[in-house]
Amino acid sequence: MAACLRATSSLLRDLGLLAVDADITTLANVDLHAQLKALSRSYDGDRATRAYSAVDQALAALERNASPKVVVDWVVLQI
Repeated sequence: MAACLRATSSLLRDLGLLAVDADITTLANVDLHAQLKALSRSYDGDRATRAYSAVDQALAALERNASPKVVVDWVVLQI
């Protein structure tokens, strides 16, 4: 579960970078550039930042032994 959230966090970080036209070399997932570019049309910088923050909060909740089911449901609503 945490591994999936960390992967999602990485993708959201890249979406945030694409929203501000950052250099492609700064992407953590440069191999997914084409797919991220297409997805970035739906995720402006603010939305990517909010989603990234939600995933970060979810990871922290899991570290505090929150229910994974509750955490996943909450993240889905936030993103």
